[in-house]
Amino acid sequence: DVEALRAHLDRDREAVRRYPVDGETLLHRAARFGRTEACALLLDRGADPDAYSHNAEELAPIHAAQLRHILGSKPLAMDETPIKAGRDKDKGRMKTGWYWPLYGEDDEVAFTFAQSRARKQVDKVLAGFKGTLLSDGAAAYASFARERPELVHAQCWSHTRRMFVKAETDEPT
Repeated sequence: DVEALRAHLDRDREAVRRYPVDGETLLHRAARFGRTEACALLLDRGADPDAYSHNAEELAPIHAAQLRHILGSKPLAMDETPIKAGRDKDKGRMKTGWYWPLYGEDDEVAFTFAQSRARKQVDKVLAGFKGTLLSDGAAAYASFARERPELVHAQCWSHTRRMFVKAETDEPT
């Protein structure tokens, strides 16, 4: 109810900036539930559209436990995928960050995030992993696996198939 929200904000002008127990501002909640009139009111009253939710901090121990469990898998799949993440003030456009999903043998997935797809992220996430690593053909995985004789590096069949499809157009039968 927008009028109830307006009355609340009239009584408590700082409510637009406060993080209640659940870690979301009033603007977060209004946006999550599609309450456009409430969003407009909150923004008019000074809500920060760039405020971030604190919920992720409370989920960190759960993420860490799930990641540890996945890293205990015998076979493990890892990939990297780009995402627009933050503005590059010098270039005036969005920066590219990378999600690094890991898939374990118990059908669990955990995501890590890095600003690049450099090998150091593979080193960081897979430190101590022993088993079979299933990945695409990215050089970061291959160089990581070469240095670890206890690791079996398996190539992803769908990535391998792409090379055959490409070769078919280069060398038709």
